[in-house]
Amino acid sequence: MSSRISQISNHLSAHINPHKDHVCILTGCNSKIGIGRAAAWLCAERGSHAIFVTDINDSHLVSLATEIEAKFPATHCISRKVNAADEDQVKEVVDMAVSLYGRLDFFFANAGIVRLLGFERLSAEDFMKTIEINALRFCYFPCFVVFCKVKKKSNVFQKKKSVFLAIKHASNAMKVTCKSKKSSGGSIVATASVAGLRSG
Repeated sequence: MSSRISQISNHLSAHINPHKDHVCILTGCNSKIGIGRAAAWLCAERGSHAIFVTDINDSHLVSLATEIEAKFPATHCISRKVNAADEDQVKEVVDMAVSLYGRLDFFFANAGIVRLLGFERLSAEDFMKTIEINALRFCYFPCFVVFCKVKKKSNVFQKKKSVFLAIKHASNAMKVTCKSKKSSGGSIVATASVAGLRSG
């Protein structure tokens, strides 16, 4: 028990370059004014070794990766078009991170979409795609954060499909250790855009 408390204490006290040498995957990074983009910059500023910036739309991902690498030459920034609600695509980017860098330390499950159409113009397919990406079975997911020292299979049930897929694949990858990562573990942060639309 005391060793576990020590691990948690060390994790929370690492405020100087807390992401030093970390390999990170972030979803929902394409918006020029979104929290995914801001989180990518924050990871770079805090010393991440590699950052995968992903989104279902990739019109601004390459420029984001280029800008980050120009300002932080020690950080590798890789842009990937990923549908966060597609299990094969999520697994592929997680596997790529581990294959290229030998580890995964941080996953920011931030993907979400909104349809700015009148209800009468919304098709059944558009509605189901929104539900699939943003909320599986439940229509509201305010904010959920998991800080995990992953050693055992997790039985976490999530309301948001993209969050479920992040936890399923990222938690398994975070068990992998290497020369620069002596013990298993990492952080999974899950958000929902709706949290930013509600005040107080």
